Amino acid sequence: MQLPPLLAVVMGSEASGISSDMRTVADRCIYLPMYGFTESLNVSVAAALVLQVLITADPSVRGQLIGEGRGAQLLAKWKAAAARTHSDISADDSSLGNQQ
Repeated sequence: MQLPPLLAVVMGSEASGISSDMRTVADRCIYLPMYGFTESLNVSVAAALVLQVLITADPSVRGQLIGEGRGAQLLAKWKAAAARTHSDISADDSSLGNQQ
């Protein structure tokens, strides 16, 4: 199956689905069948199921989530923000000792 070059997946709430305006402008609406004792699916589970089917049908839609080299930049930024220096750890340890 070839997916269109531009595709929007809109997920509605369990109670009311998508708005009538969205339904009017949508090219297609799909519904996930449920079997057994299942009465509803959490929207994150439903989104995962739909996206998995789309990616399986056309793996090219997965794309590159972050640009080349950008992953390393993001990781370095995260590590810098999350890292605690040795002196921070020592200060925390000593303050814990003083509280006992």
